[in-house]
Amino acid sequence: PAIDYLAETMGVSNKEVYEMVSKGLIPGAEAAKVIADKMGEANSGAMEAMSKTFSGLTSTKEGLEQELQSAMGEGFTKARKSGLEAQNAFLDPESESGKKMSEAYNLIGVYKASLENGREEAWRKAIEDAMNSDEYLAAQRAENGAKMGEILAEAELEAEIAYRESEEYKAYEASEKSMVGKLQVALVDDWQHFGYEMGLAFTKGRANAVNAYIEQERALMIAERRAENSGILKSRLGEFDYSANYGMSEAFGMSRVPYDNFPANLHEGERVLTASEAREYQNGAGGVTVNISGLTIREEADIEKVAHEIARQIRLAQMIS
Repeated sequence: PAIDYLAETMGVSNKEVYEMVSKGLIPGAEAAKVIADKMGEANSGAMEAMSKTFSGLTSTKEGLEQELQSAMGEGFTKARKSGLEAQNAFLDPESESGKKMSEAYNLIGVYKASLENGREEAWRKAIEDAMNSDEYLAAQRAENGAKMGEILAEAELEAEIAYRESEEYKAYEASEKSMVGKLQVALVDDWQHFGYEMGLAFTKGRANAVNAYIEQERALMIAERRAENSGILKSRLGEFDYSANYGMSEAFGMSRVPYDNFPANLHEGERVLTASEAREYQNGAGGVTVNISGLTIREEADIEKVAHEIARQIRLAQMIS
């Protein structure tokens, strides 16, 4: 409400302000200052309140990120300037290095043009020979477009083969292979290290997967044994509350005692191993005899499969026995 602001400041009515404006009696600079001051008073604290809204916070974040980008750009420009100056000085056609570069690139251009010229020359010769051949002329007289196209396509293929067998192209190909070979040699250590690290990671992952599978198989077998013997246990206990917590029963085995003073109900005929004995047993000190009959090996891969399966079965037997 600019007129209201002016009328209030000058102590006159809105009508008088309109008349003064129409007659040019209110200087623009003074009117602008009055309006700006009044707007500032009316909207005091509005910017601060706006900055705390979602839109305000978003705008502030964008502004701060732009300042970061500007700071990076300033640093890049300052540091890059010296490099650009050095590059321009090196490439300046009036400098010694610039003259050498111009001469070298001129020769490279001539060489590339000669390759293209050789390819096109081989193509022209092959097409001309094909179009002048008796087979092509016969197809043309018979208006056999399919045959004419086939002959020309074969000619283009022969032209490409002839071009690639030229001495000039072989020199180019040898140069490209040399560059690739040098790059491979330069990166061989990096790739070997990368492959080694990846191999370790894959090996760890495979070992974890195998162990998880073995534990799963063990849990299933234990569950099956418990299910099979649950009827026998109930018949022996009768009305006794066998679910009461008188100590955890481990009649079906466990792979490892989890902590010291672990409570467990032992049963007649069972044996408890010390930690040292358990480690020896875990490492196969107990001895295992495997008898195999009727086995047919069709390929080398079968040998490894059989070995893995035998080892898995032995491992499972050791854990649940």
